[in-house]
Amino acid sequence: MRFCPPITVIAFGVLLVPAPRAAGDLLSTLQNHLRELTDFQARFTQTFHSQSLGSVPVEKGIVYVKFPGRMRWEYTQPAGKLAVVDGERTYLYLPEDRLAYVGNWEDLLEEGAAVLLLTGNLDIDKQFLVERVADGPEIPSGSVRLRLLPRQANSRFEVYYLDLNQTGTRILGVLMEDPLGNRVEYRFSKIRENSGLSDELFRFEPPPGIDLQGMGSPRDGPADSPR
Repeated sequence: MRFCPPITVIAFGVLLVPAPRAAGDLLSTLQNHLRELTDFQARFTQTFHSQSLGSVPVEKGIVYVKFPGRMRWEYTQPAGKLAVVDGERTYLYLPEDRLAYVGNWEDLLEEGAAVLLLTGNLDIDKQFLVERVADGPEIPSGSVRLRLLPRQANSRFEVYYLDLNQTGTRILGVLMEDPLGNRVEYRFSKIRENSGLSDELFRFEPPPGIDLQGMGSPRDGPADSPR
C-alpha cells in the first residue's frame, strides 16, 4: 500500500468541502420557498438592547403569519401583550396599561421590518443591499447570516441581519440595529408551515374600556416592536 502524505489528505479534504453559498443564491432560495407558503407559525423570543438603558427583559410568545400581509404576535411574556396586523391596520395592545395603539400597514413597510416577515412583498433584494456575513462565533450554530442594508435612507433601522437555516428555506432569526446602536432581535423555533390558519386569527377587537391611541405617541418605542 502506497503512503499518502498528510498534506495530500488535507488538500483532498479541502476540495471536498463545499464552498459557502453566495448571498444571492441563499436569498433566491428563501424567496422561492416563501412563495410556496400560505402561512406559518413559530415560537419566538424578542430581546431589545438599548445603548443608554442596557438590555430589557426578554419577551416570548407565538407568532402567526398569513400571506400576504397579516401577522399576529401573542405574547406569553409579558402575558396578554398582543400585536396584530390585519393587512390594512396594525394594533399593539398593552393590557397592563389598558392601551391599544393603532396604525397603518404602510407604516410597517416604511420601518422595513415588515419585509422580513410580511413577505407578501418578496423583492427583498430591491429594498436592501444583501451580502453574506462570514461564519463566526456570533452566528448561532447551524445558521447562515445575511446582512441587509436598506436602499432607502429613511429606514428606521440602518442594518438588518437575517439568520437562515443551512438550506436557506427558513428564517431562524432577525436582528435589527438603528443608527444609535440600539438592537432588536427575534429568534424563531418550532416552525410550522401551511397549517391553514384562520382569517379570524388576524382580527383585533379592543376590549371594553381600552384607550386607543395612534402610533408614534411617546410611549410607543422600539422595545414594543413589532407594531
